[in-house]
Amino acid sequence: MSTYGYVRSSQPPKAYRDRPPEELTDVPLGIESQRRDILARFPDTVFFEDRFRSGRNARRPGLQALLDAVKPGDVVVVTRLDRLARDSALAVHLEFEIERVREARVVSLAGEGTSIDGPPDPTAVFLRRVLAAQAELQAAQASSSTKAALAVKRAAGRSTNGVATYGNKVGTDGLIVPDADEQKVLSAVLTFTRGRLWEASPQEVANYLNRQGFRNRAGRPFGRTGALRIIRRLTQQETASA
Repeated sequence: MSTYGYVRSSQPPKAYRDRPPEELTDVPLGIESQRRDILARFPDTVFFEDRFRSGRNARRPGLQALLDAVKPGDVVVVTRLDRLARDSALAVHLEFEIERVREARVVSLAGEGTSIDGPPDPTAVFLRRVLAAQAELQAAQASSSTKAALAVKRAAGRSTNGVATYGNKVGTDGLIVPDADEQKVLSAVLTFTRGRLWEASPQEVANYLNRQGFRNRAGRPFGRTGALRIIRRLTQQETASA
């Protein structure tokens, strides 16, 4: 019999959200505390993990690897059942897959209607269904609240992620205000393309900006990708004002 632990985190802490994924492998997350809690009860646990994956998403690499590894008699341990799923239909599917098809057991450190000693009774199974529905409701409520808060910020002219579109910057209290240097870049591109943005070559625009001594936000010469973003930004502005 093998004991497998499954740990999951939905997103990185706020202070780390602007970093690329390759820089987040060692970020302290709730995922590490999940490991510690499981190892305290099951020292020989083999772990599968999904970082920055929603519990409502069934296509998780770590979860799929776990299902592929589970055999009859094995135990799958989580700190809470919502680590496996935050969608009631998905929770039922995973429970059926692990316990009925694979003939293994799901154990939650929080209890939640699971048992290390054997199959749970019907009342416990019912409890797990209720908890799965509750997790789904909480996830939906959190998503709805987040969307509403972001809409209020956008309506007030504030950044929702600490980043402004090219030509602007995030000022006091998160307000989006024009960036004088980037506005000069946009004006230079308009002059260079002479009102024919749709015919502009990103590489030609990048070369022109570099000859004029302009630099991108990172202080480096413009490349094709950066120039393409500027062209798209200006095209959007023209479309919005048409």
